[in-house]
Amino acid sequence: MKEKLLKKSDYIQKMYEDYNKNLADHKSRNDTLLKELAKREEEIAKYTQITEGLTNEHQKEVDKLLSEIQTMKKKNDTLLREKEEEIAKYTQMSLKLKEELKKKEKEAKDKIKEREERLMLLSKNLVEKDQRNMEDTAAVNRRSEVEKEFSYFFDNERMDAIEKMQSVYGSDEDIDIGISYPRLACMIFEAAYEKTTEAKDSALHVFRETINEMIKEAAELGEAYLRSEKSELSSHGVTFKIPTCSQELKYPTEVLDTLMLSLKETAHLCSLESIKEGVRRKITEKWISWLHSEKSCHFSFSDRLLFHLKDYVQACLRLAWRMVVQVPPMQLEYKCTTLKNFHRMVGYHSGSEMYSMPPPNGQGAADYEVACYLWPALLDGGGRVIRHGEVLVKWKLK
Repeated sequence: MKEKLLKKSDYIQKMYEDYNKNLADHKSRNDTLLKELAKREEEIAKYTQITEGLTNEHQKEVDKLLSEIQTMKKKNDTLLREKEEEIAKYTQMSLKLKEELKKKEKEAKDKIKEREERLMLLSKNLVEKDQRNMEDTAAVNRRSEVEKEFSYFFDNERMDAIEKMQSVYGSDEDIDIGISYPRLACMIFEAAYEKTTEAKDSALHVFRETINEMIKEAAELGEAYLRSEKSELSSHGVTFKIPTCSQELKYPTEVLDTLMLSLKETAHLCSLESIKEGVRRKITEKWISWLHSEKSCHFSFSDRLLFHLKDYVQACLRLAWRMVVQVPPMQLEYKCTTLKNFHRMVGYHSGSEMYSMPPPNGQGAADYEVACYLWPALLDGGGRVIRHGEVLVKWKLK
């Protein structure tokens, strides 16, 4: 029994020792952990202090920036208020200036209108007398435009007509391309010019005599129209008998000048149908006369060709009409027999030959006599050359 107690006591003693040992180990580990914990707490306290310091510095910076922003906002509000006041001030000044400007603009427009009316009256008087040196820029049928159209016509409608002639006759010989086709195109234009000149001169005579009759019969004409109007007639006929020969009478030049200007301005509208047949007869006469006098042309008159050239004939008529109704009328020159300053010599013509240069030495000497016109010269009413005519000169053997 005692032995069992001793063994149990030894066992308890051993367990006590193990417990103390384990307790010592746990205490040692606990002390280590406490030291480590204390160290960590020191570090945390240190970092907390640093963080709080940084936070304070950042807060100070934030507060400083907020203060600056508030100051800038106040300044901006002040500047904005000042600018708004300035804008309001300038807006009032602008409105006032606009009113003054509108008033001055109206005064200026009135003055300009008055001067324009005076200038128009002066210009009209000058233009009615002579439009060579001054033309109405607002006019439809301006002289300068006709000059441009004449040059354009030479390079386009004329060349188209020459191509149609070649397609109809089928000849590509130099004599035809260089002389016959251009000469025929020129003759058609000459015929159109002659016929439109006759028509314009006749119209001018009718204008003069009609104006004179209207002035003399004014009361009777007015009374007759009044009767027709009261009778509610849809139209009223007026008949004049005018002499076919010029009379030595005084005409109201202002009315006649106005009519001529109206004729010029409506040149693009005036119907030319009535003179087409007369132009065709003139072309036929000129062509046949040319065939008799010019042996180098070997193709005869052709109605078929004239039919193909109907658009060209119409274009010649319109351009010629625009020329002859200018104030003063433009002139075509195609009748001079000797070389002049309004000609441009494009070659030499002898018999059935055409030369771009004089024939070789020994064949003859140059005699500057016009052989034929390939295109007429265009002159203004005073004889100034607008475009030189193209001619061939004769080459005669001595």
